[in-house]
Amino acid sequence: MSGEARIVRDQALRTTLTVQGRIPEFALVMYVEQAFMHCPKCMVRSKLWQPEAWPDHTGLANISEAMVKQAKLDMTPEELTAYVEKEGITRLY
Repeated sequence: MSGEARIVRDQALRTTLTVQGRIPEFALVMYVEQAFMHCPKCMVRSKLWQPEAWPDHTGLANISEAMVKQAKLDMTPEELTAYVEKEGITRLY
């Protein structure tokens, strides 16, 4: 089973993951065959924390536009954004 992931709805497992009294609806179980550490210096060299060094993203789709297109969702990007915002308020811990 290495290299696979499964969605698990086992009540006992999900109960161990309770946060602020809320039990998750499912757990994602990952089977890792290998994990590699990368040199932490790459974070500095990439200038990840320097927004002025980031590439120009003008013209690229935002996350809602990309998700609607790639997943072929039956909603507009605006509807998806509204849905995600509502779910974040009502369902997140």
